[in-house]
Amino acid sequence: MGSDLFHHNSIVNQKGFTLTEILVAIGIAGFIALGNMIFLNDFLQRLKTYENSSDEETEIALTNTATTNILKKAHLSLNRIQLKDDNGKSFFDYYPDLPSTAIQNGSRLFSLNSSHIGSKYFYLLTSEENEHDSIIFDPVHAYAETSTPSDLLADGKIIYRGINSIPAISAEDGTAAKDKLMEKIFAKRWAPGEVFVLTCPTYLRPVVNKSLDLLTPPRPATFIGRVSGDDLTQLPSFGTHISLVTSHPVTSVTYKNLDHFFRSLPTIGGAAPFVKVEPAKLVRLELRKNSSYQKEYADLTMSVWKNGQFDGSVIVATKVKQANFNRATVTMPIISLEIIK
Repeated sequence: MGSDLFHHNSIVNQKGFTLTEILVAIGIAGFIALGNMIFLNDFLQRLKTYENSSDEETEIALTNTATTNILKKAHLSLNRIQLKDDNGKSFFDYYPDLPSTAIQNGSRLFSLNSSHIGSKYFYLLTSEENEHDSIIFDPVHAYAETSTPSDLLADGKIIYRGINSIPAISAEDGTAAKDKLMEKIFAKRWAPGEVFVLTCPTYLRPVVNKSLDLLTPPRPATFIGRVSGDDLTQLPSFGTHISLVTSHPVTSVTYKNLDHFFRSLPTIGGAAPFVKVEPAKLVRLELRKNSSYQKEYADLTMSVWKNGQFDGSVIVATKVKQANFNRATVTMPIISLEIIK
């Protein structure tokens, strides 16, 4: 009897699932799989959205970093570059001695969009003082004495030799230095075509009928030139897009050359003038067409002027709809950039 019971139990255990049970199980499994697919699809879509958002935020952060580094060095542009903004006013007007309430409509806006490709450019004169040294230079070192009168009260004669004409300070062992002054200080940066800015650090206004107009932006005496031999020669004209201010801040007489600039410098707190010699770059920003974009989009690029042309273009921001250069007030030396995508 025990053997019969064992046999009976064995048959029961091998019965398996009924067709109804299998169909119910398949339905439940399919429902779970469908739910998982919906969840997975939603998860992947959200992940893609987050990735795109992260990429955009990363690009914006990189753009902000790049433009901040450019714009924070652009103080040399103020009152040294004539560039009309969207309302016909000089974008780089700067009034360091007036409150913002004294200037009506004191903001500036210069915008770029795809319709301006090849016809509108934004320029900056940026300092390279962080990467290279700058010096305070006594103009007398650019001249040589040709005659010395016996009478100490009489004027002698001098001749202009160039800003890099004097030798550098002798070595500690007393041997004469091989390099000249500018070559010693700026090394390879003092090279043909490289841009330097000379500034007498005081702001002056032109005198008209023995009076001053405070609404005329004050300017420092400035010479913007490129290296040529032992001297600097003025940069060429850049057409209607931009003009560099190359005149005396009081008399408005245009400088002929660096010799003329030195001889007409204003004195600062005494009889002897001096200038700051600073390496600089003339930068151009523009929108350039990208065939992979829709018509209203373009890349914001930057190039640097050297030896007669703007070259070495780099992309500052991709797929830009509009780039706005702003100055909230001309009484502050602050320039900002807004990228619209």
